[in-house]
Amino acid sequence: MSATDKLTFDELMRHWAEEKPDTVALERDGNALTFSELELRLRKIVAMLGAHGVAKGDRIAWLRIRPCPA
Repeated sequence: MSATDKLTFDELMRHWAEEKPDTVALERDGNALTFSELELRLRKIVAMLGAHGVAKGDRIAWLRIRPCPA
C-alpha cells in the first residue's frame, strides 16, 4: 500500500500538483491540463460549492450534460 492510498480526492490532487506540477493530468481533444492547473480549477470549484453551503464531508453528485453531436 502506498502513502497516497488513504488520501481524499482533494488531498491526492494537491499531492500531485506539488510533486509533478507540470505533468499533464488530463488531455482531451488536443487540450491538456497539468496537475497544477487542474488543482487550481478544483480549488475554484470547492470555493463555489462552499459559497453555496457545501461543507467538507458533504457528498455531491457531478453531472455534466454534453450536447448531442449533430
